Amino acid sequence: MYTKRNTNKLKSLFSIDKRIFRASELALLWGITNQNTLKITLARSVKRGVFFRLKRGLYSTVTPSQLDPYEYGCAMSGPLSYVSTETILSQVGAINQLPNKITLFGQKSFEFSLGDQHYLCRYLHPHYLSNRNGVIDSPRSSHATPPRALYDLYHISPKYYVDNPQLIKGNMEVNVYAHS
Repeated sequence: MYTKRNTNKLKSLFSIDKRIFRASELALLWGITNQNTLKITLARSVKRGVFFRLKRGLYSTVTPSQLDPYEYGCAMSGPLSYVSTETILSQVGAINQLPNKITLFGQKSFEFSLGDQHYLCRYLHPHYLSNRNGVIDSPRSSHATPPRALYDLYHISPKYYVDNPQLIKGNMEVNVYAHS
């Protein structure tokens, strides 16, 4: 018996400017409430090459090697994670030594890698993680502004030496870690 595939699910995905999806997001997008149906649908989509499984419950519409390193890191580290500390400060020249890992803040502390790119996700209390002052959110990834990255760095390592702190431009008045 011939059956027509429902391609509306895929059309709805490709109309969004997002390449990484959580299983729960796909369930909402497709209107699937049964977990077994979702699991089977995702398994079949991976088998057909529509999705690439990054980890349990996390899928990409492109191969992991085609993803932006920040996009991949933020997706693997959790929903409120963002790139910060040494990674951001080395980009603006405040730290002369180039980091060998992309540093992120998230809900768990762990390390992971994709090919030659290594990542370090540091734990940040949800109170501070949900405070988005100094965090630039884009549809694919999030990163800290240089002042927020400096505050993050001093929060986890108060005696860290910053080579050129004068290169950090921005509003240094808003300290997200200040006790009120």
